[in-house]
Amino acid sequence: MSIPYIKDTKEFDSYLSANNALVVYFTAVWCGPCQAIKPVIEGHYEQYPNVQIAKVDIDQNKEVPARFQVSSVPSFLFFSKGKLTETVRGANPHGIKTALDKLSALHPSAKRSVASAAAPVAPAITSFVPKGFEVLNDFIWFADFQALNSVPLYKGDGDYIKKVFKTNEPKSSLISDADSQLLFHVPFSNISKIYSILIKVKPLAEMNLETADVGDIADLQRPSTIKVWANSPMMSFEDASADAVTPLHVEDISSDNEWYEVKLKYVKFQKVQSLGIFIEGEDEDLHTVVEKIVFVGVNGESKDQGKIQKIEEHDH
Repeated sequence: MSIPYIKDTKEFDSYLSANNALVVYFTAVWCGPCQAIKPVIEGHYEQYPNVQIAKVDIDQNKEVPARFQVSSVPSFLFFSKGKLTETVRGANPHGIKTALDKLSALHPSAKRSVASAAAPVAPAITSFVPKGFEVLNDFIWFADFQALNSVPLYKGDGDYIKKVFKTNEPKSSLISDADSQLLFHVPFSNISKIYSILIKVKPLAEMNLETADVGDIADLQRPSTIKVWANSPMMSFEDASADAVTPLHVEDISSDNEWYEVKLKYVKFQKVQSLGIFIEGEDEDLHTVVEKIVFVGVNGESKDQGKIQKIEEHDH
């Protein structure tokens, strides 16, 4: 099981209230010492089942670091029954383990809880998630995310792109703008294995267009084609349309069901740092609409796959 991320203050407060023993690990993708200490922390996560450990990415979640005046990474905050008891700064294996031992001894029979903090996943989504796999949308790295030719379906929806890729946002739709094509560059915070992509499009007749930026349902269409690349830089529409870089997966979408499952060839998507996704509709003069995009797979190791120094061996 992967160490969970805390995405905002509300989720942090949920973890704090739900766990008697909590360690909050402040990290960043670009931080070398964070990546070096990562295997050590993952080992502790297995070793101390009575202590909840959760990560905060200081670039994606700025509220929690500001609340505790955390300005350097890695930093570790230790909480006992909601009270901050100790802070360890830097990749200090001995200091981290000593603090963990003390916290664990205070709550030997404690149990981890993430139920109140985890983003809910709709039953319609979980029905597409096989045993051993998980929804990966919480690991999307929005700092480098790109979406081309997309606009919100509903007026005033300034955060529409994130909503389409977040599983706990019920009202979320985007449409293609100038023509029928959409292009996404979706980076992940960890190297992952991708099993499938789920696309949700509500039946057009059921859409409430009272607050929409399109005048008529006749201006909308469902996606008809999807192309998928792995670990490619953001490309142009011309390159995506012409397959200048050969896509690893191409599929015609013919179903009218609300959820469509794009099953990928799993062996081709084993070490994925990012996905390129091209979606288009059949009629180039209509807006292609997408309500939700969900990724299913296995969350893997950090992107920093360089030489991991064995810092535990040097802690003497």
